[in-house]
Amino acid sequence: MNINPISYAGITDFSVMRDYGYDSLMDKAVDHFKLTREVLAGKCRKRNIVEARQVIMWVLMEKLRFSSCEVGRLMDKNHATVLHAKKKVNNLIDVEKGYKEYVYSFVTTL
Repeated sequence: MNINPISYAGITDFSVMRDYGYDSLMDKAVDHFKLTREVLAGKCRKRNIVEARQVIMWVLMEKLRFSSCEVGRLMDKNHATVLHAKKKVNNLIDVEKGYKEYVYSFVTTL
């Protein structure tokens, strides 16, 4: 289930981007997913919103190396919700055709 390190848009070391910050990431997410910050951080359970939120959590944990507790605090979610999001995105990347491209289309905007 581990994601191989792949270079997208010339970015190979995402750990350097940790200083990039949550606010900058959310600005990019608003532009990419065409949703507002309020919707992304809210409690709506529509599929497209939940998937966008899960991708954001996945990027924060997998690429920017935030802990599940840190992501939970930033997004006002329980750390278990964050861990579920990470597991779900990793699973969909492995199983569903085209999902990897969906995720990395966002990663390349960073």
